[in-house]
Amino acid sequence: MFKNREQAAQLLIKKLSKYKGTNVFVFAIPRGAVGMGKIIAKALGVSFDIVVVKKIGAPNNPELAIGAVGPEKTVLWEKSLRKALAITQAQATSL
Repeated sequence: MFKNREQAAQLLIKKLSKYKGTNVFVFAIPRGAVGMGKIIAKALGVSFDIVVVKKIGAPNNPELAIGAVGPEKTVLWEKSLRKALAITQAQATSL
């Protein structure tokens, strides 16, 4: 684990060091990741941008993210959580 987001960013920088100075982007989502993304992008010397997404919460537990809706209404599901919670495609579509 890590004690704060800055320390987490430093750990990620070590893991991503092979991308230093390459033609990659760091994308971050608001509510916690933007500061980390800036630190990582600056350390690696790569481009940085923000992606705004809307969390899809689990039924009866809206804080548990089981998916997200991104730009242009792209939907990404955490399939293992959907399966573990036995959420059908019809239920997922209605969330």
